[in-house]
Amino acid sequence: MKFPEGIRPWPDAENIICELLDAFAVECDPVPQVCTWIPADYEKIIRQHPLIVIQRIGGVAAVADQVDKPIIEIGVVSKRRDVSNDLLRHIRAWMLDNQAEEFSRTVRIIDVSEVQGPTMPVWVNPEDRYVKALFTFAIRRPR
Repeated sequence: MKFPEGIRPWPDAENIICELLDAFAVECDPVPQVCTWIPADYEKIIRQHPLIVIQRIGGVAAVADQVDKPIIEIGVVSKRRDVSNDLLRHIRAWMLDNQAEEFSRTVRIIDVSEVQGPTMPVWVNPEDRYVKALFTFAIRRPR
């Protein structure tokens, strides 16, 4: 698709967080699958490994500061609540210990903060366990 010249859009926040969590996930065993949606066959997938689901659910860009501040839901779904919860607790620690800011290679993340800690919402299949937390990322607009 062609766009007018001179427009510099903010990067896709979901892709940025997926890239970060892909790097985190490879250190886990079994390696979770990182995605921006829950696949239709997720029940089959979670028999092998958990899913880490990244979704932008809000946030706004501060034009004067040249920073996008998306609110990102990071959720984990697996066959057991303790597995989902433990994986999310480790993701939280990694994100909030400035690992996300330090690890980012494609863009400059200048801040990560938690909006809501881990919760377990009502899920389509009560046998599967989805645990989520909300984060705000301050992402500098590319120059």
